[in-house]
Amino acid sequence: MLIMFLCSFKIFGQGDSIKNVRISYYDTELKLEYNDNHYFTGTIRVLKGGNMVFSADSIYSGYITHYISDLNGDGKNELLLSLTEGASPYINNTMLVWDISRSEKPLYQMQNAELDSNSFGRPVISMYTRMSPSLMGLGYNWFVEYRKNKLGLFPVPSGKKSYIQPDEESVLHTMKEFVQANDPCADSWYLNFFEYVMIQYKIAGDEKQGEKFFEKHYKCRDSNKFLKQIQTSADDTYSWITDEKNYQYVE
Repeated sequence: MLIMFLCSFKIFGQGDSIKNVRISYYDTELKLEYNDNHYFTGTIRVLKGGNMVFSADSIYSGYITHYISDLNGDGKNELLLSLTEGASPYINNTMLVWDISRSEKPLYQMQNAELDSNSFGRPVISMYTRMSPSLMGLGYNWFVEYRKNKLGLFPVPSGKKSYIQPDEESVLHTMKEFVQANDPCADSWYLNFFEYVMIQYKIAGDEKQGEKFFEKHYKCRDSNKFLKQIQTSADDTYSWITDEKNYQYVE
């Protein structure tokens, strides 16, 4: 899946515009307060029985939405809180995830994350990373699941692999436009197209297809060198997205 991103920017030059949001979640209440005209002014307070059991300051810029959903099928709901950070073209939102049966603090923090309750017959979290440079519009996606008190990569069923496979036709179209305007062998950005395809096929469990795409369409010298380079990038990326530690909330 080739993901193209649009980014809108808000210029904060006004005065204060204080916003407050309250969320009830079992026997706790979350209180959010942020200045809608300034970045990273957001605070979170979690109250239980009138006592504050968790607080965090200056960690977000605004409230987007929240979801209460049973992610792991144990009959108890988790809370997913979606927040804005700022004007970065690489970060659309930050999502905090609570499981009140384990902690009053958020267990996980992830960027560019959305709840998907429809695609697979059960709720999972869809995620993406926008690749650098942002103007090329390349980004890879994957899904994570919360099961047995663990967050990990969701194995997309074989009949729905299109959710996590690269759109080769779109890649080739965009790459053709790039080659027409640039000398691909003199521009390191050219390799990004192949890196994206390799990463996305690695996530889909079909790295051989990424190799075939490279061997068929890469037109510059030192192909073996650069094939190994993007294979290493795909391996490193896969290791990162499958490691629960990289999603855990850190105060």
